[in-house]
Amino acid sequence: AKLATANDRVVALDGDMKNSTFSQSMLKVDKNRFVECFICEQNMIGVGIGVSCRDRTVAFASTFSAFLTRAFDNLRMGVISQTNINVVGSHAGISIGEDGPSQMALEDLAMFQSLPGCTVFYPSDAVATERATELAANTRGICFIRVGRPAVPIVYDNEETFAIGKAKIVRKSDDDKVLVVAAGITLVEALKAADQLKEQGVNVRVLD
Repeated sequence: AKLATANDRVVALDGDMKNSTFSQSMLKVDKNRFVECFICEQNMIGVGIGVSCRDRTVAFASTFSAFLTRAFDNLRMGVISQTNINVVGSHAGISIGEDGPSQMALEDLAMFQSLPGCTVFYPSDAVATERATELAANTRGICFIRVGRPAVPIVYDNEETFAIGKAKIVRKSDDDKVLVVAAGITLVEALKAADQLKEQGVNVRVLD
């Protein structure tokens, strides 16, 4: 919604999950730039590809990550036509336990990484998510932003800068014994583990 306030070409497409993904905030900005595609993910991606054709809009299509498997063929064909669409998959991974296994996306990262030229973002906190959204809006091709459901602590300062293809070292010392690579919700857990190991005399470097 913040991007839409700054740029009148930003549009949002929803798969009948707007109250869970919070894409409904777009309605407060401009209801004419919000497209409800209901529970038809193939159609949502098809509409997104269409409205973003020839750079007419900056399109963001969002739903639960698990349901994006239904739209994979449209995304695959979109790559061939050099589409520019931003896809946001929420409620990813097993951390959404109370929602049940039908909504636990496990294959989404592999699916989007198989698309030639697709840029994949897996932000670890709210700051990184906002920066990923900004980067996606300014990146050619298909972009996928993977986000979870649980609330997580803020790791980064608001002034932190991010770049595509560059990781962040969030914990280090001059005597690190092991490197732990994490992403998304697992970053906070990795930092907790690093704290516990430090108490045992083992310094851990943590990479986001």
